[in-house]
Amino acid sequence: MPTATNTNTNTLTDLLTHLVRFPTVSGDNATNRAALDWVEQQLEGLPLDVKRLENHGVPALVATTPAVTDPMAPKLWLLGHIDVVAGDPGDFNPHVKHGRLHGRGTHDMKFAIACFIALLQELGSDLKHYDLGLMLTADEEIGGEHGARWLVQDLGYRGGAVFVPDSSTPWKLEVSAKGIARFDLTAVGQAAHASRPWQGVNAVDELMSFINHLRTQVPAEPCGDQHHRHATINLSTISGGMTPNQVPGSAQAKIDIRFTSDASIDHINAWISKAHTAVPSVTAKLFRTDAPVSIPTNSAGQLFKNIALEVAGVKVTDHHAHGSSDARWFAWKNIPTVNVGVTGSGYHTSPEWVDLADLTRYYEVTRRFVNDWARVN
Repeated sequence: MPTATNTNTNTLTDLLTHLVRFPTVSGDNATNRAALDWVEQQLEGLPLDVKRLENHGVPALVATTPAVTDPMAPKLWLLGHIDVVAGDPGDFNPHVKHGRLHGRGTHDMKFAIACFIALLQELGSDLKHYDLGLMLTADEEIGGEHGARWLVQDLGYRGGAVFVPDSSTPWKLEVSAKGIARFDLTAVGQAAHASRPWQGVNAVDELMSFINHLRTQVPAEPCGDQHHRHATINLSTISGGMTPNQVPGSAQAKIDIRFTSDASIDHINAWISKAHTAVPSVTAKLFRTDAPVSIPTNSAGQLFKNIALEVAGVKVTDHHAHGSSDARWFAWKNIPTVNVGVTGSGYHTSPEWVDLADLTRYYEVTRRFVNDWARVN
C-alpha cells in the first residue's frame, strides 16, 4: 500500500477548489456534465473502466477496476453526488481562511469527490489489486430519482458495500434516516376589495390555518429532545394574491414533512385528512415520498470505526440522520452503507466550509478503509 506522504492537504485543497468552481446546481445538466468531464480527465491513464451514463438528461459517471468480476457489483462503491443547491455567484469562488476552505459544495459533498480522485490517483497502477468502483451522480439534491435511484432500481447496480460520505455530522456513522413526504397545498378563497375583507375569504389565511392544524401533530420547538427524534413539518414555499388592495382568492404552498421509522405515509395522510376536515378549503397533493431508512450494524461500518480510532484517534459514534442521501437506494436493497461526515458546516447555506486539517485526517482513514475492505490481492 502506498505511504501516506504521497498525498497531502495541498492536493486535496487543489482538487476541491477546482470542483467548487463548477457551479453544479441541480438541474443544470450542462455544467454537471462539464464537471464530470473534468473528473474523467483526472482519471485518465488509470486502470479503470469508465462509463458515462445519462437518464432524462441527468449525467452520471461509473468506473470500475480490473479486479471487479461483476461491473454491476464491486466489493466497494465510492458513491458521491456532484450537484449542489443554488447559491450566490460568490459561493463558487472558493477561498481558504483560518484553515477552512469556503465555497458551495465544499461540505456537501465535493470534499468526498476530491478524496476519491486523490485516492484513485495515488493507488495508480495498484488499482488492479482492488475490487472497487466509483459512482458519481448529479441530482441527489433534488431527490436522486434520475441518478442513484435509476442506477440501483432500474439498471440493477449492487455491491458488497457503499461508502458515501454525505452526512452533515462529522465523524458519526449514519444508522438511520427519516422518511420524506412532500405535498402541494392549494387554498381556494373568495376575492374581495382589501378595504372590505369581510366580503371575501382570504386564501392565504386559510392556507396558514391548515398548516397550523397540521403542525399540532408534531412537537413544537424547543422540543426538549436534543436529538430531535420526531417528525417535523416545514413550510417550504408559499404564494398567493395578485395585488395589495385585494383579498387573495387563491394561494399555494409546498410543505416538507420528515418522519421517523415509528410512522408511515399512512400516518402522514391521516394528519393531512384531519387538517382538511378542519379547513376544507385547502387540498393537499402528495408529490414525493420516501420511506425511513434503517441501516443495521454491518462489518463495513465497524471497520471504518476501528480505522478512524486507530489512524485518526477519532471515536466514531452512531447517528440518526434528519435528512436523506443516496445511501438509501442501496440500504433499501440491504446493501451495507457507510455514511460518515467530516468537520465542516453550511449545508445548503452560506458560508459553507470544510476544515482542511480534518479533511486530511479523513482522507487517511478513507485510504486505509478502502485498502482493508476492497484490496483483493
